[in-house]
Amino acid sequence: MAVREEQLVARQEEPRAGEPYWPAQLAVVIALLLSALLPGKLTLGPPWLLPGLEGMLLLGLAVTTPRRVHPEHPFRRRAAILMIAVVNATNLVSLVLLSDLLLNEAARPTAVR
Repeated sequence: MAVREEQLVARQEEPRAGEPYWPAQLAVVIALLLSALLPGKLTLGPPWLLPGLEGMLLLGLAVTTPRRVHPEHPFRRRAAILMIAVVNATNLVSLVLLSDLLLNEAARPTAVR
């Protein structure tokens, strides 16, 4: 039994190749592109500002850690959570602006020609 336990411990401590991040990075890039294509009415500030900041954060994360590392570094984890929070906040702001635009446009009477 002791040999089996040692093998399990040794197997757990062996460095292994991590999972690639490219699927998640691709999803974020697509979200950034869609966010950058939004009209000015649906964004706060210039339409390129938030996607640009998110892109710089994504680029920093992609360059520093191209593959999953075990154990994950706390700074990288915080940066990834920050990026997710910024993307979610951007989407929420766009949703609120779109809802406001749709509700206000629907309430206005259309001009009769």
